[in-house]
Amino acid sequence: MVRLTLFQKVVIAVIIIAVVVIGTMAYYFYYGPGAPRMPSEFKLGAVLDYTGVFAACAKAEEIGMKIAIEEINAKGGLFGRIPIVLITRDGESKPEVQIRRFRELVEVEKVHAALGTCHAGGAYSLMKESLTAGIPYWPSPVMAWEAFKKEERAPWTFGVWTPTWSVGYAMCYWAVTKLNAKNVYFFARTDAWGWGIRDGCKAALEKYGGTMVGYDEFTLGTPDYTPYITRMIAAKPDIIVSTTFGGDQVTFLKQAYELGLHKVAKIMVFTSHLVMKGIPPEALKDVYAVAAFYHDLPAGLVDDNTYKLIRNFTNKVKTMAGEPPDPYTVANYVAVLAMSKAFEKLGKIENIKPEEFEKAVMELGSIPTPKGELRFTKAGTPIYRYAFFLGIGKGPGERTYEYDYLNIIDVFGGEELLPPLKLLGYE
Repeated sequence: MVRLTLFQKVVIAVIIIAVVVIGTMAYYFYYGPGAPRMPSEFKLGAVLDYTGVFAACAKAEEIGMKIAIEEINAKGGLFGRIPIVLITRDGESKPEVQIRRFRELVEVEKVHAALGTCHAGGAYSLMKESLTAGIPYWPSPVMAWEAFKKEERAPWTFGVWTPTWSVGYAMCYWAVTKLNAKNVYFFARTDAWGWGIRDGCKAALEKYGGTMVGYDEFTLGTPDYTPYITRMIAAKPDIIVSTTFGGDQVTFLKQAYELGLHKVAKIMVFTSHLVMKGIPPEALKDVYAVAAFYHDLPAGLVDDNTYKLIRNFTNKVKTMAGEPPDPYTVANYVAVLAMSKAFEKLGKIENIKPEEFEKAVMELGSIPTPKGELRFTKAGTPIYRYAFFLGIGKGPGERTYEYDYLNIIDVFGGEELLPPLKLLGYE
């Protein structure tokens, strides 16, 4: 039998006492009369545009939210004991309706936090409304970079998409450094989306030595791109960087293919699974596509843990939706995970001040996601290890399955591609 010295006995006694004290304090903090009162369930609201032009987007967002909630609830919920319940309202793809639905979620359903919508302008309005409503709100879509300016952003609002500025920076970074296409013809949509991407592109061109040799603007919903494409062909740039998205992108690439633009210059677009579903394979062939997420990567392009997360998440989405995840799915999955961690860090769910929620998010450190490790800047912008994926469009004879759109050749992430903090008013 081993005999303990007096010193060893004292050390063991001190350790036992410390464990008991810490356990008692933890119990008192979480369950005692001085502990923050916790509801029996955590109500997460979401304004999702089930009807109108953003209907497909809303479904993709909802799937991401549901998978995250399933994963958290499988572990007991927030703090390991409070289940999360998702409560949604249809924003109808209209900003004025989105505001009303948001207020219903707050006033009628008594939600503790909210996400939404598919519309950047509507999301900006909901962010502002959250300060009056008194609950944290995170936007579901890509936001204009100006929304992250210090004087504009609600302190508890964080983005899970890099803003439009970052999209343009990544596109023109790759144009110059990867494709050696230094003479850029930029095609901007006449709104915050197009102009934000343009601003980021200009920053990348200035840093890496490219030139904007042509510039044109189009309006959302343009039915005929022939005049624009004709000017692009005449200009003979190295690459056309197009900000078309959604149905506009489908129409643009179809007409570009028919008019032979593919043969004159490289074409680059920012795209997604939902958009590529509608593009004919021959029109997507050899187009350089930048995406915020892609479901099928070659081994070795990302770290092993992220590769596993991508595969696991993709399989879960396929099981639920019957097709691979869209970037909107991933972004809203990440939003629920990160927001939940922030509530747990804060230690309470109700009566939260914007600044204390902001502090909790900033103290989270790195979060593993299907886009690599994530952390946030003090401007509320996300720093992903893999923010964007660059692929080359596959033609009809190159595809091996229904959703085999791209051959991914590169990834890009980190703080470089974010709008500088000084530009946003934080330095």
